[in-house]
Amino acid sequence: MLNFMLFISFLGSWKSILFLNLLIAIYLINKRQIKLFFIIAISSLSNFFIVDPLKLLFQQPRPLNIYETSFSFPSGHAYSAVTFYGLISYLLYKKYKYKSIPIIGTIFILLISYSRIFLNVHYLRDIVAGLLLGLIWLIITIKYEDRKN
Repeated sequence: MLNFMLFISFLGSWKSILFLNLLIAIYLINKRQIKLFFIIAISSLSNFFIVDPLKLLFQQPRPLNIYETSFSFPSGHAYSAVTFYGLISYLLYKKYKYKSIPIIGTIFILLISYSRIFLNVHYLRDIVAGLLLGLIWLIITIKYEDRKN
């Protein structure tokens, strides 16, 4: 179970999301969908200018753990899960209209968030704050993306 949770948590890390953005960039640039690539990239990068400054502002310590050393509040993994995987789920649902897409996306976001508590690297308040901030950014991104199309 520990290895599974470490893997799920890794999928919410900036390293995984950066790698997935590179794959998406290759695909979208080949399809000449540059604007969509920039929307996804900016949403992914928003973690650095929203969550990171808030971590420095609040400077909340993490639960005792051996995995993380940065500040705890708000959760960057929860935020990134919503802003990246939530946006990808929305875009896939918009294109293919499969009702299972947002359900799977939501489960994935919740799994990433839960993994952070399971691994004892976040408190519940950190996760909730990350999810709420991510949801706000996701709504803004979706409104912008819908306006562009």
